[in-house]
Amino acid sequence: TFTIAVRRIEGGAIVTKTLDAVKKTFSPPKAHPAVVPKEIIEQTTAFTQPRGRLEMGGLLIGHVDDQGNNVVVCGFFPEQTEASPGYCEFDGGAVAMAMGACDMANEKKGGPHTPNLRVIGWIHTHPDIGIFLSGIDVNTFGLLRGQTSDGRIVAVVVDPLRKEHGVFNSEKAARGKD
Repeated sequence: TFTIAVRRIEGGAIVTKTLDAVKKTFSPPKAHPAVVPKEIIEQTTAFTQPRGRLEMGGLLIGHVDDQGNNVVVCGFFPEQTEASPGYCEFDGGAVAMAMGACDMANEKKGGPHTPNLRVIGWIHTHPDIGIFLSGIDVNTFGLLRGQTSDGRIVAVVVDPLRKEHGVFNSEKAARGKD
């Protein structure tokens, strides 16, 4: 189970919507294929495995390629504000900072051949409990989808103890472990 704690950031604000508001104003788009490099899964496993059964969550940065795929290029784990065997949380300020960094990179990018970076999704662990999206994860998926202009979001779940992972491009469907 994964949640981003939304808190006010000094000098700015984060706009959030409730899941009910998202459902009323947004119909789910077609699920687009996700491309997640195996190195991100391997690095996540190595980084989070020493935490044992404590969950950990982070963000994925990426872009949409010319075939319409959601392409993950990197991931990072901000400081966790809460962690237990069934739950993790980090401050919503990490999302705002990641979005700001993507905006800055896009403004200074090398030219028309360089894709626009964005927060393309989130990654979190399910240590020794397997690969699935919990009810809270499904709600988080919908909330994050509602914060995007095109409804694209990717969720990656890694079980660092079983060394399994899953890539979810919708709240209901998981892509295989390839």
